[in-house]
Formats: sequence, structure tokens, C-alpha cells
Amino acid sequence: MPSTPTPVPVPTPRTLADALAAALADGAARLRSGRSRVRDLGDLEGIHLMRTAARRLRSALKFLGDPLPKRARRQAGADLQRFMTALSPVRDLDVLRRAVGEAPLLRPEESRALAVAVERKLARAQRRVDGLLDGPAFAALVARLDAAAGGLGGLAAEHGPGAATAAGNGDGEVVDLPTVGAPAGTPVPGEGFPTPATGGEPLALAAPRRILKAIEGTLAARPATWEGVADETLHTVRKSVKRLRYALESFRAAYGRPLERLIERCRELQEELGAIQDAATFERALRGANPFAAGQFLALARVRASTARERLPRLWARAFGGKLLARLGAHLLRRAGGAATGEPEQERTFPIAAAGSAAPDLPAAAAARPPAEPVGLRATA
Repeated sequence: MPSTPTPVPVPTPRTLADALAAALADGAARLRSGRSRVRDLGDLEGIHLMRTAARRLRSALKFLGDPLPKRARRQAGADLQRFMTALSPVRDLDVLRRAVGEAPLLRPEESRALAVAVERKLARAQRRVDGLLDGPAFAALVARLDAAAGGLGGLAAEHGPGAATAAGNGDGEVVDLPTVGAPAGTPVPGEGFPTPATGGEPLALAAPRRILKAIEGTLAARPATWEGVADETLHTVRKSVKRLRYALESFRAAYGRPLERLIERCRELQEELGAIQDAATFERALRGANPFAAGQFLALARVRASTARERLPRLWARAFGGKLLARLGAHLLRRAGGAATGEPEQERTFPIAAAGSAAPDLPAAAAARPPAEPVGLRATA
């Protein structure tokens, strides 16, 4: 049975290398914890945990990855993307299964008919994922992350999962990663993560331009009008908001509450955009199922999506209003100015996952948020 997640408080990272080491160690711990939940407990929420961890890792490599060679970062990002893609069918069908079970107004016989159809598809998809999680590619992926965190030193070397030993990389040797989903022994072009030689850039100086660029990209994705906007356009907006959220989370350890506010508002917006996407995903997944039962269920999903559409303008303004962004920008630049002049920063601590566990995903206020409506249960990952 996997151990209970145990957050370990560590000092705030001061450099890109420290922040990246902490993110890689935390991501590897989350991947291990997710696998244990799936394979040891049969809990498919572990799929969500692993997909979320993979997204966070890709964001960390993009926004904090300067201490590592560019080619290695790109290869790792591609491997993580393939891993997320392999997990997607199970996650989508698990969300659909729970939505069917909790949908109001469906008669028991209709709910059972849909549940049987979904369970058959889910069982097939889960067999493929089980093989992936038990194979050498997943083990190599986690070992490579451990090796990178250990090579970076700093926070992860002191508090993380003992990277070099886990990867068999005590001499700073490069660790290669087989392509996720490929047959055992399949070589991957490119390089692993060598021990970095740089990475001392202060995080407070590097963060403002990276965070503001990520915000700019999301603002550019906003449609000219919310009325009648196509589902495909909203899916693009959702992906942009999701990318921003994970970019912000890459810097959360260094900035705390000023970023938490925008992260939480992105999460709220992403949840409503996800309900709209769910309606389209459910329709594809239920092709071939009992037509009457599927029609009843999809009608409920469309009502939920319509409600979500009505909330989008308000949630967007709440997330990206001028006052909130002005306060965030002022905080980033104030911290950058302090770093440039040698002003000492206030010492804080933040939680990082201990070996074999995963740190909590949400601050207390977010964790206490009421659950989503029954139809459209996709967790915002």
C-alpha cells in the first residue's frame, strides 16, 4: 500500500536551479504515488495525479529549465507528453463513469445500460495503461527525473527522493529514457540529463518576464465575444488557461499568496471550460451505447455546458481584471528590484513531497471549495 503523502517544509528556492530541482523531485514523487494508487489500490484517481504531475513537470522544464541542456529539456517534455496521451483514455472514461453514476433524472435501468458500455471501454483502456505502468519506460522516466533533481543539487538533493542512487547515477553519468509506450529496449534519439554546470540566476530576476509572457499568451487567446463562440475555440482557451496555471505553479514556491490568487481563479475558469469540453468528450465516448439512455445523459451534460458558458465572462474578468494583474506585476517587479539591489528576502518555507509520496495539490481555501455539479466531473488537471 502506498504511503500517505507527507509534505516536507523546505526553504524558499532562490535560484532557477533550486526551483527546478524541487519541481523535478516533487514531480517524480507524484508519479510514483499515482502509480501506487492505480496498481496497488486500484484507485483510478492515481491517473489524474500522474497526468497533473506530468503537466507540472513540463511547465517546470519550460519556465525553470535553463540549467539543463535545451535538447534534453525538449526530449523530456516530449516523453512526458506521450505519457499523458497514453493515460488520457482511462482518465476520460473514468470521469464519464462517475458522471453517469451521479447524473440526476436518469432512471436506474438507463444508468445501468450506460455504465455497462462505459465499463467495457474502460477495462480495455486500463489494461493498456497497466502494462505501461509496469514496464521499463515508466521506471526509466521516473529515474531520469530523480537523476536530474539530484544533479541539480540544492533543495531536491537534500530533501528529495535520493535521485542519484535511484537512477544508478552516482557519477553524474547521463541517464537515457526509452520512449514511453515503445517496446522495451527502444532507444531514444537525443540525450539524458547531464549534471548541469549553470543555474545560479536568481529566481526573483528570472520570474517576472516569464510569468508576464505566460499571461500575455493567455490574454491573446480570449475570443472577441463570448456569445456563440465555438466549442473548438473554447477548447483552445481552456488549454491556454491551463498552461498559464501550470506556469504560475512553477513559481508558486517563490512567491506564495500573490500567485495563489491568480492560480485559484484560473482553476475556477478552467473548471467551467472543462464542463463544456466534457459534453463533447462524452458524446464521442458514448457512440454505440444505448441511444435513448445516451441521449438523456448527453442532454444533461449540455445543460451543464450551457450554464458554464454563461459564467465565462464573469470568471474571465475575475481572473484577468486590471487590478489583480497590476498588483501581481507590482509584486513581481518589487521582488526583482530587491534582488537586483541585494535586499534580503523574507525567509519562508513551502511543502515538497517526501520520498515516495506527493505534496498536497491545493491550499486550504481551495480544498474547501464545494464540489462540482454532478454532470461534468472532470477534475481540472
